[in-house]
Amino acid sequence: YIEIALLSTTTSSQVIKHLKSIFTRHGIPQIVVSDIGPQFSSDLLRKKLISTISQVVTGMLRQMERQRGRYKL
Repeated sequence: YIEIALLSTTTSSQVIKHLKSIFTRHGIPQIVVSDIGPQFSSDLLRKKLISTISQVVTGMLRQMERQRGRYKL
């Protein structure tokens, strides 16, 4: 599916804020399509996305470990 957000400004920090919101609701997508604007090619965006993705994956792994502990076979 496609999700579009109306932004008041197109700075990297605004794009990051909205992407985090979308990722929180729907999970991390396999593909993100952009117009390759400067806000999408900034170092800030890359660093924040990598940080967000690693936090989500770490949280998922912790949750799986907790569930595994509850349901040991």
